[in-house]
Amino acid sequence: MDTALAPSTLWDGIVASLVALLAVLALARVSLRLLRRVTSGRSGRDGPARSLQVLRAHILGPRERLVIVRYHDDELRLGVTPNGIRLLDRRAAAPEPPPPSDRSEVGVAEPRL
Repeated sequence: MDTALAPSTLWDGIVASLVALLAVLALARVSLRLLRRVTSGRSGRDGPARSLQVLRAHILGPRERLVIVRYHDDELRLGVTPNGIRLLDRRAAAPEPPPPSDRSEVGVAEPRL
């Protein structure tokens, strides 16, 4: 009995492996694009960066922090420890002041010549 594979059988196996590899890579690419579309669309047009904003973080100890976060229209006070994150307080966020349109409105003196 001859145990050597015929050249055509060997090439058929290589081609079948390459086709399977290309199919898996194409499926992975489609899955990643779909995942990106689903996760960015969940928070609105601007993505998750606009809906979650860290306003302040205060260090309370070597591994403990008090973090103030704005999430949509709420300000959250969070206690962060190595054991987890705990919601301490939730309040309606104060509206953001509009950006000044003119230097004179913010009280900046004009330079003298």
